[in-house]
Amino acid sequence: MSTIATVVSARMGSTRLPGKALLDLGGVPLIEFLLDRIRDTKLGGSVVFATSERNDDDILADRVATTGVTVFRGAYMDVASRYLSVARKLGVSWIVRITGDCPFVDAQSLDYCLSQWDSGSNVDMYTTKGIFPVGIDYEVFSVNTLATAWPLMTDEEKEHLTLRFYRTELGFQVKQFLPPTSWQRKSDAFTVDTLEDYQKVVAKVKVLGNRHFGIKDLLKFQNV
Repeated sequence: MSTIATVVSARMGSTRLPGKALLDLGGVPLIEFLLDRIRDTKLGGSVVFATSERNDDDILADRVATTGVTVFRGAYMDVASRYLSVARKLGVSWIVRITGDCPFVDAQSLDYCLSQWDSGSNVDMYTTKGIFPVGIDYEVFSVNTLATAWPLMTDEEKEHLTLRFYRTELGFQVKQFLPPTSWQRKSDAFTVDTLEDYQKVVAKVKVLGNRHFGIKDLLKFQNV
């Protein structure tokens, strides 16, 4: 049994761009575009999808299920609880967290990060935040750390899952993944939070011409 699994999460509810997970990107729903890019990871274990148990997420769960990706459902706002439940069902001790608003993550860059991960270390979480381009985001955290932290989390921390781990005064051991030196430094963000963000990623996919471009190719298009 693998010690790690990759969990992609999304829900239909979004205050700024409702239903964004099912918006078209490259001829398929955005969430399917993301899953297709990440599913060939060699180091990330099983790739699964986690959404909420709310009725309005039925359509999202059903669509992802047609791709062959295993779907788990849990709490709507308490994302920490949702991830903890998935980890326990899978029997893994580490989780890769990917959010459904980052369609340009891919298996190659994830595996590059995981080559820097040490499952036996005392690190609570590895992260790309603050050093990778925004939207090429991976957080890899210990399930034991999450289980211990969860009862102490505020509602905001539960919704945002890893927010508590970045509170330096609490003493969590957080280590940054280092990006490839060949990547160009970018000011662009590749998350989809608004209609404008969505239009930008659609334009980039049209220029790049397929679903399986690398991050290095993506970073060449500063102004697209």
